[in-house]
Amino acid sequence: MNINEAFPSAFINAAALNGKTHTVQIKRFDPKVEMTDGELKPAIYFENKPAGLILNKTNATVMASLHGAETDQWIGKLIDLRSEKVNFQGQMMDGVRIGPASQGAPTQAPPPAPTAPAAPAYDVEDDVPF
Repeated sequence: MNINEAFPSAFINAAALNGKTHTVQIKRFDPKVEMTDGELKPAIYFENKPAGLILNKTNATVMASLHGAETDQWIGKLIDLRSEKVNFQGQMMDGVRIGPASQGAPTQAPPPAPTAPAAPAYDVEDDVPF
């Protein structure tokens, strides 16, 4: 068992990504999520994912460059989340980075199924009770 699974978080961290790139669809944006220290930070949440992502300045800037500065425009957009070495308070550590969605991403909606041709209409009077 991965020890990080024993202490689930409401927010995604680099360890949760397991070294993989994950394509996610944005469900909502919250401009003021209260942290345990009382600080308010922006966060994005995803379709079919229990945890959101607190946006730091770098990831917020990337989101704005990908999908515009208006956060309402982010809803429904696909992005990739990946783990990357980042400098945090003078130390290199794993952090979450946002990027454009990969082509052919598995979270994209599948193409619509072909529809069957319409049944021909018959003018039949029937005494069937259903």
